[in-house]
Amino acid sequence: MEVSTKNATNLQKTTDRGTPIVKPGEEMNKNSFLKILAAEMSNQDPTKPQDTTAYITQLSQFASLEQMANLNTTMRLSGAQNLNGKFVALDVRNSSGIQEAGVVRAVFKRSNEIFITVEDGNGNIKDYSYDQVTDILDISDGIQENLNFINASSIIGKTVEIPDKEKKIQGIVKEVYKGKEGIMVKVDVDGQVKDYPYSYIVSIKQT
Repeated sequence: MEVSTKNATNLQKTTDRGTPIVKPGEEMNKNSFLKILAAEMSNQDPTKPQDTTAYITQLSQFASLEQMANLNTTMRLSGAQNLNGKFVALDVRNSSGIQEAGVVRAVFKRSNEIFITVEDGNGNIKDYSYDQVTDILDISDGIQENLNFINASSIIGKTVEIPDKEKKIQGIVKEVYKGKEGIMVKVDVDGQVKDYPYSYIVSIKQT
């Protein structure tokens, strides 16, 4: 079966002289430019050497742009790290249409994108893009703990589900208090009241 000239051209990555082919819309990066420069220099006429000044100038521009991009990423990462311990609102809404928010517990970089780890009022941990932050509020852990306590108090009288060893138990929240392990809840499970950390709750239902 013959391969059409058009398809062969589309599959070809370099010219007959070894120069990389950059198609319209494709990005010319520094590595591609170096390959082009090397191909041009290896194929030039020794009796008529080309002036490579323009190539060297453009290569310097590529290097400068790369350094600026790296500096920008470093500055963004530094700015994101300043969010640790702060309360942030995010450009994300949950299934109920409520804007998601919480305290930043960690900051990390994956490839060239920066992410933050956020703990919400229920103790749930989730990662978000740094670009999704819309508002920042600097609050202390004590204030955050009070916010969590208020949230926990709102579930008194409601049915909750909590993992207990190898199964999940359901019970009604009777009391919320602050203990050594943080915010605790007293849950009535089949007539027996048990204590659990508030963060153990995985679901809440109206009684």
